[in-house]
Amino acid sequence: MRIAVHGASGFTGSLVVTELVRRGFTPVLVGRDETRLRAVAARAAIPDPQIRVARLDDIDALAAALADTDAVINTAGPFTRWGEPVVRAA
Repeated sequence: MRIAVHGASGFTGSLVVTELVRRGFTPVLVGRDETRLRAVAARAAIPDPQIRVARLDDIDALAAALADTDAVINTAGPFTRWGEPVVRAA
């Protein structure tokens, strides 16, 4: 199962990515900074990470980043402010 983690480079997102890997899931790391996403992938020991860069203000890019995943976990808060674009894109 491929699970997109939006906000994967943040504190909570990196914890979620690590736990997904531990449980045998394939995380798709989504966020606005490729360098930070790659650092999270390295810390989680993901050999061939799926990295997707998409900003919250670009719904088309965000939708494309989430398109072929089975589920989406949004870890970028505050959720009342930043949650809606992720929900619309998913």
